[in-house]
Amino acid sequence: MATIHDVALKAGVSVTTVSRVMNNRGYISEATRKKVFDAMDELNYQPNEIARSLLRKQFNIIGLIIPNVAHPFFSELANEMEYYAYQQDCKVLLCNSHMDPVKEKVYIDMLKRNRVDGIIMGSHTLEVDEYRHLSLPIVTFDRQIDPGIPYISSDNYRGGELATELLIHKGCRKIAHICGNLELNMLSNKRTDAFRDVVKKHGVQHVIVQTDLNVFAQKDYERIKSGRKP
Repeated sequence: MATIHDVALKAGVSVTTVSRVMNNRGYISEATRKKVFDAMDELNYQPNEIARSLLRKQFNIIGLIIPNVAHPFFSELANEMEYYAYQQDCKVLLCNSHMDPVKEKVYIDMLKRNRVDGIIMGSHTLEVDEYRHLSLPIVTFDRQIDPGIPYISSDNYRGGELATELLIHKGCRKIAHICGNLELNMLSNKRTDAFRDVVKKHGVQHVIVQTDLNVFAQKDYERIKSGRKP
């Protein structure tokens, strides 16, 4: 396997010059640049990306931890994230936690060891301190782990408003709202807040049903839709 020293010898330049060409640093004449690239092609030289990344202190790799890649929401989300990351010359390392605290911790440790540039977190089963003490940039989506950690979410309150107002506009006069455990501090609870506000405003009969149904168990939803018990 060819090395950077072989490329330098073939091109008739120093190793430093080859390094500057590969990293596009400093002034290099077009003639010298061409000689280096021609030598790389002839020798089929593949730069050591790990070494280059260590030098730059940037790997252009983003860790993405999600609960279940088979879930339609997360599979589409992961697909879009990978697409836009690639447009920015970044790669995505996908981790499927299955809401398992042990597995999630293993993945976080792995991402730290592999020196990813940041983590996008869509799963949250560990104690908050585990995330606070990460020496990596972290962004969560659809959940707020800690006030000091940035998050991205849809406007849950407005979504609840729109859905409830639509049903009332369609003539519904007794509406059921099915949600998760409201004792949990979830951003989705804002949809329930909006539901309460809208039905109260319009004087509509309503019922709120809390369920412990696993929101990531797609088959359970399919059973309910077909009239079978989960």
